Amino acid sequence: ALATGGAIVAGLAVWWISIRGSIGEARSFNQVERYSAELGDFVSRDPRHGLEAFVLLGWLTPLLAILGVAVRRDRLGLTLGLGAAIPCLVALGANLPGFRTFWRHTPGLHSTRVPERLMPIACLAIAALAAFAVSRLHWRAAPSLALLLVALDLRLDVTAVRPTAADEGNRAYAAVDAAPLGRLLELPVRTPDRQEASVYLYYAMQAQRQRPAGYSTVAPTEVLRVLHELQPCPDVRDLGDLGVRLLAVHGRARCGVPGRLLARDGRIALYEAYIPIAW
Repeated sequence: ALATGGAIVAGLAVWWISIRGSIGEARSFNQVERYSAELGDFVSRDPRHGLEAFVLLGWLTPLLAILGVAVRRDRLGLTLGLGAAIPCLVALGANLPGFRTFWRHTPGLHSTRVPERLMPIACLAIAALAAFAVSRLHWRAAPSLALLLVALDLRLDVTAVRPTAADEGNRAYAAVDAAPLGRLLELPVRTPDRQEASVYLYYAMQAQRQRPAGYSTVAPTEVLRVLHELQPCPDVRDLGDLGVRLLAVHGRARCGVPGRLLARDGRIALYEAYIPIAW
């Protein structure tokens, strides 16, 4: 109960934290609408509305959680029930009547865009309630049978998440250390609100060079403005003003910027761009 209550308080506290002047502060409700789940997403194994809206709970665990609330008619049961219900309601986001007003006028909440991020709290509470329900069955094999049924209900045929091999030691990024001085820009340019930008963050661990872009959603709004100006293809003069000299091209997104090929590994190529440097 303490762990769940603490998680709820921590989750709500995040809502109240608004980083002034950051990309997160500039979000609109259109982003919330994009990531909001629907009721069918709680039982669907197909991420119809994208990975962020994927909130599969199955059929059995919610039913067991309801039984758990019924058998624990005390403060603990109420706390866990609220811990399960509130995040599930919030996950509906724009599909929940009145959520737009609540989102707009709650300090800190208007800086969020993915209402499903509180679902881990619900999962903890549902698991505890389900355990209470099963514990009332005076049958030695009840826990084992419950685990089997839950495993079948949440069987691993979900296609939302699949393992991807990490591209460790990419030769193109390994060449950054010996490359000329200057900042590095990945192409195509991705803004921090796109999950594809996390790929660039992964390669940043291999090649630690200053970049005008990144994945942080708490960067100043000026960063977002610059990234939008660099899309879809950056201008050579803009790259010079930013001190960019290296281009890490993913796929065929070089955008016609003149330069010298330094290294290539698979679909990634490193170029030294022929642009002026502003330091």
